[in-house]
Amino acid sequence: MALMPQTSRSSASLIENGRRVCRLCDQVGNGSQKYAALILEAEKELESIIENVRPRTFERIAAYDAAVLADTQLDDAVRDAFHACRKYDCSFEGVPVMEKVFPGAVFTPIVKASREQELERVTRVIARLSSLATEDGTLAGIAAELEAALNRSAEAQETLEKSVLEESRFKALEKLGKKEYVEKYSAVYHKACGELGRAKANKLFPKTRSGKKRTAENQAEQNVHQPA
Repeated sequence: MALMPQTSRSSASLIENGRRVCRLCDQVGNGSQKYAALILEAEKELESIIENVRPRTFERIAAYDAAVLADTQLDDAVRDAFHACRKYDCSFEGVPVMEKVFPGAVFTPIVKASREQELERVTRVIARLSSLATEDGTLAGIAAELEAALNRSAEAQETLEKSVLEESRFKALEKLGKKEYVEKYSAVYHKACGELGRAKANKLFPKTRSGKKRTAENQAEQNVHQPA
């Protein structure tokens, strides 16, 4: 008896199984091509959904890379601000800027924090710098450069979060599409059983190969082509 494909399988795997049916129908002939046409119709519907998922996945990957880069640049900006404050204390007498801007005279807890925590901590650093920079252009410049890096990182993180949600939304649609594809595949199989009989229908709808068996077949094929 033919085994129906499961929605737990990938879209590509489901389509592969449907195409096997189409090839067998074309080879057998005798009117079997009508079953292939129904399978192909269901395949086109699933393919159209997949085509909408792929660009969202690419966008999410690109957004992730941009967020990581912006986060690294923010880390560098924090280090630059830290060293600039140290240099400022060595050059000017008066209020010890380092201790007020970077409590404990360390920056590591900031750059080692999660993205969300780092954004919050850098915001506080900028606020402390700004409060000391009311009449000092040097400190104002340090605060401005750090704020620019902060804004870039925050924007990149927001873009990443939006792209993740968008990809998830389309993957949910793909899940529904796979369910509909499997239902239509099953309906075509039962139609063939009713018109041809189960024995002949099973010849057109081969058993679904498990992932383990496909892996074994692929390995065996590789071994054949490897030199002794």
